[in-house]
Amino acid sequence: TIITYGDQPLNLNATASSTLPVRLAVNFGPAFVTPENTVAITGAGTVSVTAFQEGDNDYNPVFGAVRFFDVGRAILNVTAFSASRLVGQPNPEFAGEIVGLKNGDRITATFGSSASPASLPGVYEIVPVLIDPDGDLADYILTINRGTLTVNDTLAPIADPPSPPVLVSEDTPQTIILAGHGGTGGPLTFILINPPT
Repeated sequence: TIITYGDQPLNLNATASSTLPVRLAVNFGPAFVTPENTVAITGAGTVSVTAFQEGDNDYNPVFGAVRFFDVGRAILNVTAFSASRLVGQPNPEFAGEIVGLKNGDRITATFGSSASPASLPGVYEIVPVLIDPDGDLADYILTINRGTLTVNDTLAPIADPPSPPVLVSEDTPQTIILAGHGGTGGPLTFILINPPT
């Protein structure tokens, strides 16, 4: 039987030929014996349990077999939710979730990004940072799923090539202002076709 941190208390079904009650005792390991004489798991690791009979007027106390078993780590998944904002704005309040906590463990997470209001348009990671005040992470197999923060430009991209073309009369001076960015967020290149001589 595979035993994992977070499983229900174990009933080891210990009996004695005297028919007297058999009690359990944890020798070492992350476990304790409940009032119902089951073994409750409190963490991952190796547990040693001894069964004993207290005895009575007819039978002496007896310490019986010692049993060892390994408790595997539980699965813990931490996920940062993706988000987006416009360039120049502060980051939104990031969020995420933790799935797989056992036994009321007080593991929490914060979520942050290296992006600032001055960051250029692009995609940045949102990284979970775990807070483990009681040192319970050792009982878990941890998977961290990072999210993405998409920083969008406030200007619409300009088609490549611009459409429709800009036509300028040779007899009428005009000032043309072009604003925007390339389809990938990169710089723009402007080409003057048939320049005046």
